[in-house]
Amino acid sequence: MPSLHAHRVVVFVAIVCVSGCPDGPQSTTVVTVTSDPDESSSSSTTGTDTDTTTTDDTTGATAGTAGSESNSESGATTNSSTSSVTTETTTGQFICGDGEVQGDEECDDGNDNDLDACLSSCELAGCGDGILHEGFGEECDDGNSDEADGCNSQCARDRFVFLTSTTTQGKFGAVSGANSHCKSLAQDAGLPNPLTYRAWMSDDDFSPDEWFFKSKGRYLLTSGAVVAKDWEDLTDGTLENAINVDENGELIGSGGVWTNTTPQGLKHPDSADCEGWTVTAFPAEGRFGLASEANDQWSDANNFNPEACGASGHFYCFEN
Repeated sequence: MPSLHAHRVVVFVAIVCVSGCPDGPQSTTVVTVTSDPDESSSSSTTGTDTDTTTTDDTTGATAGTAGSESNSESGATTNSSTSSVTTETTTGQFICGDGEVQGDEECDDGNDNDLDACLSSCELAGCGDGILHEGFGEECDDGNSDEADGCNSQCARDRFVFLTSTTTQGKFGAVSGANSHCKSLAQDAGLPNPLTYRAWMSDDDFSPDEWFFKSKGRYLLTSGAVVAKDWEDLTDGTLENAINVDENGELIGSGGVWTNTTPQGLKHPDSADCEGWTVTAFPAEGRFGLASEANDQWSDANNFNPEACGASGHFYCFEN
């Protein structure tokens, strides 16, 4: 016997006249059986063709029958299915430039100015984006992280260093006089930013540590060889290459260099600066470095210092 647990069975019993049926409407009996015996019911309809509608309690759908024909045979079960409707919610795309930081936007200042802190792509400005932001300390920005192409991954540019092609005694008008000489030679040689050059030299008023720009970029000889990767590398006591090339890219090789400066860029604690680089007469003395060296003696030839101010020496000149 078919299960009545989950389905409603609709049985149509038709009384059919074989012959001699009287004129008039015939009766069709519809018996409705539900899974719950308490819900079973029967009804009679009169008419030759009667539409009967049954409602499925599970889905709420309706099934219709016409006359004595039915989609279900007597005693058969009718499967019902439960349908569900899923509502999909779509989130609109965020609009860069509307002044509101949304989604994966890093910023949104509501404008298309790529020179401020927020780019028109709603990304924060930074080194490597290919846009020069001088207000943020960038000296260059070539959009890559190549350390050897003139603009490194910290957006710092290369700077030139040279050994003066000329020499002078210990009297040259203080550190400011040596600075002026470096600028003049750089300008004559056609070096970039010639008016920024300063001498690696100290007296009671000046020292490289106080007055130099401490670059995050490389220091190069005018021949292209690397002296140091940055200021920290320059002042750690050793150089990658000795500073022995002049402003024109010509190798000088060796010679004494007036400095009175430690390899760290500080005025030497045993200062000797020819009385502020203003005299040559004995017994005035000055401290010097050796252009042939890449160790700490490049700035302080401690085995030979100090030297009489009547001797002649070069200057180290740095682009700032």
